[in-house]
Order: sequence, then C-alpha cells, then structure tokens
Amino acid sequence: MTETTSFHYPFAQDLTTLWSSLKFPAAPDADTLAAAHQRNIEAIAKARDATLRCGQEIATQYADILRQTMTDLTQTAEALAKADTPQAVVAKQMDYLRATFEKTMEHMTVLSTSIQRANTDAMEALNKRFAEAMEEMKAITGKNGG
Repeated sequence: MTETTSFHYPFAQDLTTLWSSLKFPAAPDADTLAAAHQRNIEAIAKARDATLRCGQEIATQYADILRQTMTDLTQTAEALAKADTPQAVVAKQMDYLRATFEKTMEHMTVLSTSIQRANTDAMEALNKRFAEAMEEMKAITGKNGG
C-alpha cells in the first residue's frame, strides 16, 4: 500500500485570491494592431519619400551649379586671356573671386533650404503619426482597460 502525502501551502489561498483580484487590461485584437502598424509603416514611407525627393532635388541643383560654374570659369578664362596688362588680369581675377563667393553663398542657401524643407516634411509626417498612435493607445487602453 502506498501512502500519498498531500503538501499544503499555507499561503496558497491568499495567493489565489490575490491573483484573481488583479485586473489586467485585455490585449487589443490583432486587426487593431495590424492596422496601427500599417499606419506606422505608411508614415515612415512618407518620411522616406520626402528624404528621397530632397536628395533628387539637391542632385539636380548641384548639377545646375556645376554647369553654371563651368560656364563662368570658361568665360573668366576667355576674359583673362584678352586682358592686356597684369593689373587688368588681377582686377578680373578679383571680380571673378567676388562673384564666385557670392554665388557660392547663394547656392549654399538654396541647398540648405531644400534640406531643411525635407527634414521638416519628414518630421511632420512622423510627428503626426506619433500623435495619432498615442491617441489610438489611449482609446485601446480606455476601451479595454475599463
């Protein structure tokens, strides 16, 4: 004959009562989560598209700048070749240097404006989605938790 020993945990009833009194919010359904993740991906894609547009715009602007610089350089070289005195050569070089510096500053302003606009567009898309996600989470936890 085998003897069975039953071990009794003295606090088992207390733990069972405590565990059953805890209320956990219900998990959101899979469709809700999938839809939220889809909107997150769409926001990231929007930000990526803004960044790509900026890259294309900057590449186009840079090509235009390079083309204009080469034209200006050719014209300056021709003007320097026609100069008849060393003082005229120096004067033309100084004019070219001043004009080049001014154009460079203009180009940098245009390029930095394009970059700022792309960053703003990308961040607006992400910030908008973040705010929406926070509202969604409030709705989910409010609906399921109460």
